[in-house]
Amino acid sequence: MSILKHLLRINSISNRGNLLSTSIANNIKFMDREINKLQLKRRDGSIVKLGIQYLSLDLMDLFLDLKMNYFVKEEIGHRIAGISEYPEAVKEYREILTNMFKHPSYITRIYTIDDEFNSKTKIVAASMMKLIKSNEDSDDNIHASTKAVRRYIDILSTYNKLFSIEDIMSMYNVDCYYEDLGMIVHPEYRTLGICHFEEEARRLMCKIHKIRLTGAWCTTRASQKICEERNWDTAFEISYKKLGSLLGVNIKDAPAMCKYMAIKVDCLLCNIAFVIYSTMLPLRCLTQFIIKTNKRLQNAYVSNLISTPNQTYEKVDLKNNKDGSIIKLRIQDLSEDIFEELLDFTMNYFIKEETTHKIAGISKDPEAVKEFRKIVSEIYMNPSCIKRIYVTDDEVDSNRKIVASSVVKLITSNEDINDIFHPRTYAVRRYRDILSIYNKLFSVEDIMKKYNVDRYYEDMGMAVHPDYRTLGMFYYEIETRFWMCKKNKIPLTGAWCTTYMAQKVCAKKNWHTSFEISRKELESHLGVNIQSSLPTWKYMAIKIE
Repeated sequence: MSILKHLLRINSISNRGNLLSTSIANNIKFMDREINKLQLKRRDGSIVKLGIQYLSLDLMDLFLDLKMNYFVKEEIGHRIAGISEYPEAVKEYREILTNMFKHPSYITRIYTIDDEFNSKTKIVAASMMKLIKSNEDSDDNIHASTKAVRRYIDILSTYNKLFSIEDIMSMYNVDCYYEDLGMIVHPEYRTLGICHFEEEARRLMCKIHKIRLTGAWCTTRASQKICEERNWDTAFEISYKKLGSLLGVNIKDAPAMCKYMAIKVDCLLCNIAFVIYSTMLPLRCLTQFIIKTNKRLQNAYVSNLISTPNQTYEKVDLKNNKDGSIIKLRIQDLSEDIFEELLDFTMNYFIKEETTHKIAGISKDPEAVKEFRKIVSEIYMNPSCIKRIYVTDDEVDSNRKIVASSVVKLITSNEDINDIFHPRTYAVRRYRDILSIYNKLFSVEDIMKKYNVDRYYEDMGMAVHPDYRTLGMFYYEIETRFWMCKKNKIPLTGAWCTTYMAQKVCAKKNWHTSFEISRKELESHLGVNIQSSLPTWKYMAIKIE
């Protein structure tokens, strides 16, 4: 598939289940960056725009500032321990938390102000959970040097003795569950319903990841009330008077009871389309589903459905057709840290190998390569372009390697075509002229008229590293695009198929040949002899119902 007009395995339906379950089972810990936008209404009617993302290293300090300034100062267990009263304890506890929240079993969702006019990140809320599989996952085995932190660990140990991990698993007959580690909301944003939203998110994450229980020590009346409203069970409770006696302190400013509350989750998802969407754009889909099913959040909605996140993670295991080995890959959206690496990948494989670029001769001229790299860079930065990057996912080898890339662009008019740029070098001018010819042969207007649509996703190219071309990534990506169209309500996706492989994959996935031209006729239009055995060039598309 070519980058034409722009500078681009899930298995068949019968084989999709195993691949989906693999992706679903690993989604949460591989989503780092913003993947949805949420708008909530204040009591005065004003709208607050929020972005929701998973904790990443670049946000760790801001997250810890919020946690130390509010959660550690206000949450009852931390207050009893007195951590915030001692600078050395604050320093030690912050270091402990830094290491703790880097661990993949911790799931931390960050709510930030979404202000396009202010690039400075402001975290207004954070939700923390941990996947519990055994008593060894308890956090009461941390070694601390300061008295206040040791005191807090003793409090955690007391909680665990009162109602242990084994007690929870036995009561609910589960072998794992999500344990709440706290929800923090900045005082200025505590009337937006963020906690209600997050409770819904947690339950739905349990469904997606087949975790049958989520639980929490509810130490405040507010958290108890939310859980009661959402039909959580009170699995265990103790009066704060008795708890204070056990801890040897007088607990002030606390409700009558301290409760462990939990909810058993039915993990059967009836809507297979939702399951598939959740593997492609997990948190955004999660947000939409919550809003549609929760009357409390009728004033909330997701904006910018077409735009994509900076960094979404999706895991997939694909079988090498040559030797049967399993290759673990991670699929992510384009982020700043891999931008240059992606450009290298595009120039080294796609530009050198794709037929149209070879005809133009871009890779043979160093100046053209330099100019075209800049053009590609600008196109990739365009928010209407959706970039999906396949990288190696090796727990032993931390050196990430891009093995494939896929790019599509939203087309709404002929102005979205990239044949209107002003190149300096002959090869790039030649490439622009070829794009213009393609567009004259079968234009945006032709496509929209033929399929009666006002917008569609246009392929900008898919490149696969030579060492990974037996994994069926073309099939996987074509299937993904189908569900992206469904998700974003885009009625059509199409591509200029300039290789036999592209034509074969699209034909197998029931794409139609909308337009085709023989190689000889195309040579006549271009005035060149095309070095290819492909008999016809095809524009192929599929309408999405």
